[in-house]
Amino acid sequence: MFLIVFPLFILFLLAYLIYFLTYFIRYKPYKPVEFQLSADAYCVGKHSVIASDIDSIIISGYFNPSIGLQLTKKKKTPLYLRIKFQDQKQEDQIMKEIKEWAALHQVQVKKGTLRY
Repeated sequence: MFLIVFPLFILFLLAYLIYFLTYFIRYKPYKPVEFQLSADAYCVGKHSVIASDIDSIIISGYFNPSIGLQLTKKKKTPLYLRIKFQDQKQEDQIMKEIKEWAALHQVQVKKGTLRY
């Protein structure tokens, strides 16, 4: 009896461990990065994207929104192109700047969910 139950218990623990590791890797918290809106590019951390390569800017959430860039040749939003606000006071001002930049470069701003 012990020889049958023990390996099954080990397999269960291994599956449980793999499930939680993949969960934490997939939904890891956002690291603080700085983003910059330049004349022709959108810079997030050390990555910069030219305005012509951006299909749309997706805003997800209302009270603490996260913003992601949908690139023209990709279906999913890359993790390195997502930002979340830490300072709630400047959130409205930054959102206005992003929408003005998008209107200037003819990039669509839409509300939705960010696909992984």
